[in-house]
Formats: sequence, C-alpha cells, structure tokens
Amino acid sequence: MLQRRSFLHDLQTLSSRRPMPNAKMLEKDTAARPHSFVQQIEQITIEISVQKRQEHDIRYVMTVHHVQAKAMWRHNRSFDEYLAFQERILAALHHGHFCDAGCPWLETFVKSYFPKKHLFHTDTSVRIVEERREALTSFFQCLHEFLLNRANQTCTYVTHDVAKEYRNFTFGQVIDDEHVLDAFVVAPDTEEAQAQTDRHTNIDSGLMQTHSNKATADAVEHDCEVCHQALRPVQPYIMKLTCGHRFHDECIIPKLNERLACPVCGAPQA
Repeated sequence: MLQRRSFLHDLQTLSSRRPMPNAKMLEKDTAARPHSFVQQIEQITIEISVQKRQEHDIRYVMTVHHVQAKAMWRHNRSFDEYLAFQERILAALHHGHFCDAGCPWLETFVKSYFPKKHLFHTDTSVRIVEERREALTSFFQCLHEFLLNRANQTCTYVTHDVAKEYRNFTFGQVIDDEHVLDAFVVAPDTEEAQAQTDRHTNIDSGLMQTHSNKATADAVEHDCEVCHQALRPVQPYIMKLTCGHRFHDECIIPKLNERLACPVCGAPQA
C-alpha cells in the first residue's frame, strides 16, 4: 500500500512540476491526428476481476467501460498475457531516449509495480490471486493517468507507441469494428455523432452483442441462424460470434450453454 501511494505521489509531483504544453500547439496536433490513440482511451475506465475456470486456470477479467459510447466489453486473460503486455510497454518506451515527459519514471513504475511471477508459491492461491488483481487494477489506472497527462504527451513514444499498446490491449476486438471505434472518438456535437454514440455495444471474450435504436444494414441483411427470423435492431440483443454468424441473444445462449461452439460452422467460442 505504501508503494502504491509513493508511485501516485510521484505521478502527481511529476505533473505539477512540468509546464503545460502550449494550447494552440495541442489543438493543432489534435486536429492533425483526429483518431489518435490517446483520444480513443480518454473516456474509458477499467476494472479487474478474477474468474477460476479450472483448478489451475485463473483468468483475470478486464472489464472496460466507455462513457461517451455507452459501451462495455470484457477480456478474459491469463496472467501470462498480462506479463506479455508489460514487456510490450517496456519495449514501446524505447529505453534511453531523451524527452521532456516522465518516461524514466514510467519505465521504473512498469518494472517495479507490475505483479511478479512466483517461483516458490502456487499462482492459484487465493492470496496471490487477490494481490495480483489489486496490483493489476492499480497498474492500469496509473498508466491511464500517465497517458492522459498533457505534460507527458510531449513525447511521441508516449502518445504513439505506449498509447497504442494500451489501446490495443484494452480495446481488443473492438478495434476491428470501425463503426464502434468511430463512435469512441467523434465529438458528440453533431446529429451523426450522437447517433453513433447511441449504439450500445457489449463485447465479452470475443463475442459481440449489438443493440441499436436505428435500423442498420448489418442487422437488416442477416437472419438469425437458429430461428431464421430477421435480425432487427428493435428486438433484444443480437450476438455476433467470432466466426461472423449472428443470432438472437435468446436463441444462441442456450446453444452455447450446451456447447461453446457456433451451431452453424462449429467454430469454438472461447
């Protein structure tokens, strides 16, 4: 707990002692990069929970909420996947480069604060699992604060390389849906943008559910592969599996409870 407070204190001190970038320069830079990685993560919040699938299969579930897009999605990941993310962040920092941002502090933070592998204790013990969950939650919150700090956005490695890794890890499959991604970054002051942000998206472990108050070509052009009725946005949730087949929520869930595979093509759904 003391270590967590120390890092937060350092982060606040780092923010206060560095001059803010010129406002006109920031506006010009944002206009030049309307879909910047930093913009895409501005309105997300993250929670980490634990799911025990089998005795030795612990998943750290990342739940991501996006305020503007009114969206929520989840990623079920092993601890090794989080360790791989740590390595990618360290590589994205390009050790030894010179800049006016707090990159040296961030590198130390990523190395020191991220939970470690245990050599002499089981990785599935209740105490270790909970400690990891808390540490991962704090880690992603601190990293998010660092990326949104304008003083740190003077470094291109932060705004591009590090922010891209963070965006990719937190957004996951959402990146593949360009309509959803556009809704996350378009300013909500136009009718078209507001219509985009009214889409409700729920992505869970590779399964995508979409509910919309407006008819979309994607929904009108497809029938449910189970009941063979039209997939209309006014109906309950529509679920799209990773293989691309779409179903009514109430049709596919019983099928997935029987077998975690697409009932049409047999593609496994993790």
